[in-house]
Amino acid sequence: MRRLLDVEPDAYTYPFLLKLWSDLGQGKAVHSLVLKHDVLSSHLHALTSLVAFYCRCGDLGSARSLFDRMTHKNLVSWTAMISGCTKHMRYEEGLALSREMLLSGVDINELTLVSVLSACAHLGALDVGRRLHCYIHRNRVPLNPLLAAALIDMYAKCGHMDKASRVFQTAPLKSVSTWDSLIGGLAIHGNGRETLERFQQMQMDGTKPDDVMLPSLPCYLLAAIQDWAGRIEEAYQVMIDMPIERNEFVWGALLNACTRSGNVLLAESAMEKLVELEPFNDGNYALMSNVYAANRQWNDVGKV
Repeated sequence: MRRLLDVEPDAYTYPFLLKLWSDLGQGKAVHSLVLKHDVLSSHLHALTSLVAFYCRCGDLGSARSLFDRMTHKNLVSWTAMISGCTKHMRYEEGLALSREMLLSGVDINELTLVSVLSACAHLGALDVGRRLHCYIHRNRVPLNPLLAAALIDMYAKCGHMDKASRVFQTAPLKSVSTWDSLIGGLAIHGNGRETLERFQQMQMDGTKPDDVMLPSLPCYLLAAIQDWAGRIEEAYQVMIDMPIERNEFVWGALLNACTRSGNVLLAESAMEKLVELEPFNDGNYALMSNVYAANRQWNDVGKV
C-alpha cells in the first residue's frame, strides 16, 4: 500500500497491524512511523493501540512512558494501561492508576473494574474492594459473569467467604469463571465438602471446566478429600469424574483420608496408583499398613 500505491496509513491502519503482531520489534517500528506523522503522533486511537500492544508484549516501561505523554486519555486508554499492570503483577501501580482515572473524571466500566478488583485481591486491599463494590451498586453497573468472578475472588482472597458466596448467589448469569472463583475460594478456606458439592452443582447446571479451571482442579480435590473423609466413596467418585490427570498428591490425599475412614478397597486403589507414581515413598506404605491394621488384616500388614 505504501510503496506501490503511495497511499499513507491513517490513524486506524496501524492499530489493525498491532493487533496482528506479537513481536516487540515490529511494534516499535510502527511506533516510529506513527511519530513521523504529526497528525498521528497525537491521535488517541493510534496511541492507545500502542499502549495496549506494549502491555501485551510485557514492555510495561514503554507502555507507561507513552501513556504518561498522552495529552488526552479516554476510558479505553486508561483500561489498557491498568489491565497491563495487573496482568504483569504490578498491582499497586494498577490501583494508583485507577485512582488517577477517577480523579480525572473518567468513569470506570466493567473491564476496568475486573482489573482493579484483581489488584485488590492480590494485595488484600479489602477496603478498596468494598468501595468498588459500592460503586457497582450505586452506578448500577451490570454484574456480568467476569465482574462477578472478580468480586468473588477479591472477597475470598481477603478472607470474607460469606460475602463471596453472597455475590455468587446474586449474580444473574454464572459462567465457568464465576464458578471457578467460588470453588477456588472454598478450597482456599478449607471448605472441602462445599468445594465438592459446588463442583457437582456446576456440572449439574451444565457448566464444564475450561482450560483456565482445569489446572486448579487437583488443588480443589486435595482440600475436598481432606475434609470429606466421612463420605470417602462420594469424594472418590467426584475425583474420578473430574476431567483431570490425578497426580500423586491427589492419590496421597485419598489414601490419607482412607486411614480415617477405614475403607480398605479405596485405599488399595489409591495405593496401586501411588506405587506407579512414586514407588519409593515409604510414607505411602506406612499409611496402607495402618489401613490394614485398623481392619485387623494382619497378613496384609505383613505383605506391606
